Amino acid sequence: MQTNPQFQALNFNVIVEQVVLDNKLASGFDLSSYTDAVEVNQAGKVVSVGERCPANKEGEQSLKVGMIVIYSKHKVTNMTLSGKTYSIVPYSDLVLTL
Repeated sequence: MQTNPQFQALNFNVIVEQVVLDNKLASGFDLSSYTDAVEVNQAGKVVSVGERCPANKEGEQSLKVGMIVIYSKHKVTNMTLSGKTYSIVPYSDLVLTL
């Protein structure tokens, strides 16, 4: 379980700090042909992972603080803390990790 000194995600939730992605990722993947999907989804950097989020085969969390994720924005709760915008995202609404 990863923690942030300001807050901790609970249960099956993930807290992400919103980020803006370039059309072309460092891996070479081009998002420009998926503009509709990018507009429907949001991107963020993981800052906290709930303790009930699924683990990988080694028993470690599949998500780690610092990972970039794209998530569906339909069930997201947004909050602002110290001038930064964060989103509380249900684990089931994560679409992609980068």
